[in-house]
Amino acid sequence: MKKLLLLPILFLFLLSAKGQISYQITYGDTTHYEVKAVIQNVNGGYAFLGSIYSPTDSSDIILTFTDSVGSTILSVVYSTPFNDYGFDMKQTPDGGFIICGSTFGSSLHTTYNDALLIKTDQLGFVQWVYEYGGAGNDEAYGVSLSKDHGYFVAGHTNSDGTLNNRGFAMKVDSNGVPVWYHTTSNSGSSRFLDGGTCTDSSFIAAGSTINPGSYNDLFVVKYSNAGVPLWSHRFGLAGNQESNAIKATSDGGSIIAGIHSPDNSSNSTDMIVVKLSSSGSVDWSNTYNYQYEDRATDIVQLTNGDYAITGYSNGTDTIAPVRLVDFLKINSLGNIRNEHVYGDFTIDNLSYSISETQDHGFIMGGVSGGFGNPNGSAYLIKTDSDGTAPACPQNPVSFTLTQVTLLDSAGSDTTSTIPLYTINTYSPILSSISFSLICLSLKVDDQAESASIQVYPNPVKRELNIHLSESGIFTGLLISDVYGRIIMKQKIQADQTNLSIDMENFTSGVYQVELSGTAGRFVKKIVKVGK
Repeated sequence: MKKLLLLPILFLFLLSAKGQISYQITYGDTTHYEVKAVIQNVNGGYAFLGSIYSPTDSSDIILTFTDSVGSTILSVVYSTPFNDYGFDMKQTPDGGFIICGSTFGSSLHTTYNDALLIKTDQLGFVQWVYEYGGAGNDEAYGVSLSKDHGYFVAGHTNSDGTLNNRGFAMKVDSNGVPVWYHTTSNSGSSRFLDGGTCTDSSFIAAGSTINPGSYNDLFVVKYSNAGVPLWSHRFGLAGNQESNAIKATSDGGSIIAGIHSPDNSSNSTDMIVVKLSSSGSVDWSNTYNYQYEDRATDIVQLTNGDYAITGYSNGTDTIAPVRLVDFLKINSLGNIRNEHVYGDFTIDNLSYSISETQDHGFIMGGVSGGFGNPNGSAYLIKTDSDGTAPACPQNPVSFTLTQVTLLDSAGSDTTSTIPLYTINTYSPILSSISFSLICLSLKVDDQAESASIQVYPNPVKRELNIHLSESGIFTGLLISDVYGRIIMKQKIQADQTNLSIDMENFTSGVYQVELSGTAGRFVKKIVKVGK
């Protein structure tokens, strides 16, 4: 992994599509590469964060940029001699990114993990790096933007001298300097696995905590913008519960997604989703079960008020399970609207992140042990607005919804000593990551083809062909990108019925082909992929 080729810095436009594109793509070679966070970039493509490593090398944080159809543009590797992991990221108002994770062997503590924040520009180049921690392990799992241009970070620490983990919540300013810091003081281990910024500028963090029966309960704390704990709750059922994701909702409340295991067995795990009010009371709580093991890893509120959930399920057996990526769409009351599973149906496929896209579809990111790389490739799934990916490996699935009543008890008080922190310098390495297109389909709102006009293949790699059933009806051809810029323009001869256009050197993305003449105007969107 350390032997990467340096690439020249290129400013490349990322293309966005007005139609709905669906695809599945894996990224990587013989190394292990997994995605922990994926978002749509402000300029139409996608950015995904994860970690990459080989059996003979340490783990590095990696940020990869793609165009609108998933083709890689560049990857930036943040490398140290030790193990570094990226767990979450958000795009910042300046078009850059804030990344959180952990690093081992930093200048703070050479024998422990320290929490890590990396601020980059829009191309992934480092603007600043901070490490935070004490004489123990510290890891940052969730990061969000505060409304005063700082950042909120949630994670866990055992740097207080005990063996127990404590959830920590930290506010830093726009330069990464801590403003306030709180750790939980439960009588046992606790941790935060995600955090977010609420509509009233407060912050929410969620994870799990050990209850008196030695099982995990859901654990949620809300903090004011000034760092004052507003309320803290633990929510439990029989067995283990844990929150993997929490998001603020448009009504001032929050939504939690995670796991519920009644008998503490991985083969009897259900998804659990809990909707909270702004005061922390439960609006509703449901579990969702497919068959054996079902885990919700991320959730997002949609523009129409519904929610989309991703995770993974084992629907095969308990001896040799095959886990598949889940997509579950529910309405504002938790009732199921759509449900699908995806992946190589012979081996594990996991998803850790979901985002709604500009075309009202969805992008999910995780890791797959299939599709030709048993070491595990980064795995992206782009769907349409129904969560389907036509012509791609997917199966219908049926989840059983069960309404559950959670036992609500007091959460935790907090301590507030700001940890040690230090600024660091990272030298990013630019890399070209290989990718493999599994499948692609395109739904667009332009004119349907008829027997008299054929445009093929779509998607196209090299040569685009246009066949007209009769000559003289079109006199001009124009190809433009999604920004309306004319890429190619030519006349159509009166006797021409077949045209061939060399598109091998076109940038991957979506283009509009327009024919005009006495027959009127014909428009067709096509997708250019790879070379």
